[in-house]
Amino acid sequence: MSTSISSSLLSIFKSGTSADDLLKSTEIIKKMMIGISYLDNKNPKSVMRLIFGDEVSHASLFFFMGEKKNSKTGVLVQYGKYEYIKNKKEVLGQDVKAIGYPYKEKGGLIFGEIEYNTYKKEFCTIAIIKPKITYHQITLSKFLEDVVKNKTWDYQSYSVIHQNCKDFVAEAIRVINPVYNKELIDINDNSFLEGKEDEEIIPKVILNQLKKNAEY
Repeated sequence: MSTSISSSLLSIFKSGTSADDLLKSTEIIKKMMIGISYLDNKNPKSVMRLIFGDEVSHASLFFFMGEKKNSKTGVLVQYGKYEYIKNKKEVLGQDVKAIGYPYKEKGGLIFGEIEYNTYKKEFCTIAIIKPKITYHQITLSKFLEDVVKNKTWDYQSYSVIHQNCKDFVAEAIRVINPVYNKELIDINDNSFLEGKEDEEIIPKVILNQLKKNAEY
C-alpha cells in the first residue's frame, strides 16, 4: 500500500483501547479473517487489475479475541510500507491510542482495534476468507512474537515483489495453522468474480499456505 499511514487509515482505529492494552491482554485469538481488497477501491476493474491480477491487491488480517459473543470489535493486523508516526495528533487532530507498531520507530507492521463492519468495508472489497482456528491457542502478543521470528517486517524490509502484505499474511497462516476449505470464502465483488476459482480470487502465496492445511 502507500508509503505512509494516511489520515483515513488512521481514523479507522478505535481510541478506547491502547496498543499496550491489546498486547498485555491474555485473550486468545478465537476467529481469524483474511481480507483481500483492491488497492484502488474506486476502480476494481481497472486495466492494472486486469493485467497484473492479485499483484495490485492488498491482504490483511482481522482477529476476534476471547469468548465475547456477538462482539463487533476486533484487531486489525497488516504489513506495508508504513512510516512510524510518533505524534498522531498531527495526522488526525486527536490521539488514536489503539494503533501499535511492533517495530516502534521502524514502522512497517501495524495493528489496532477496529469495528468488524469497518474492516469488511475497507479491507474486504474483493473477498473475506474465514479459516477455522481449531486447536492453536495464541494471544495477540504471542502471535506477533512468533510471526517476526523468521523475517523482519519493518518499513525498510518491504518489497513489492519479495516481501509484501501477502507474504506477511502467508506467514501468519503458517504460525496460526488454521483449517481452510472453499466454503469459507465470502466474495464481495460478485459481478466481477462470479464463477471464478480460488486461484483467481486469493493471492497465490496465501492460497498455497492455506492449502497446506485444507479440508475438502
